[in-house]
Amino acid sequence: MERPKCPRCGSDGYMSPKNHAQRVGTVLGGTLGVLARLGAIVSGPAASVAALLAGAVTGQKIGEIVDDHVIRRYRCVKCGMEINL
Repeated sequence: MERPKCPRCGSDGYMSPKNHAQRVGTVLGGTLGVLARLGAIVSGPAASVAALLAGAVTGQKIGEIVDDHVIRRYRCVKCGMEINL
């Protein structure tokens, strides 16, 4: 996807993606991964760390899809205006 031009300042410079869903997905996925692992409790700390990482990566990827195809919120680095595409 091509980066948009800022409608306020006309900058064709970098429009920074906000990535809200990626951040939320990473935290939520990591938390759910650990909670799921706690359900099977006595597996040891290495399994809990692996579950946290797997959940966080999965949540981040789902968040990335939501950011790219649903939210699509960008912020102009030059003037700070936020736009949805």
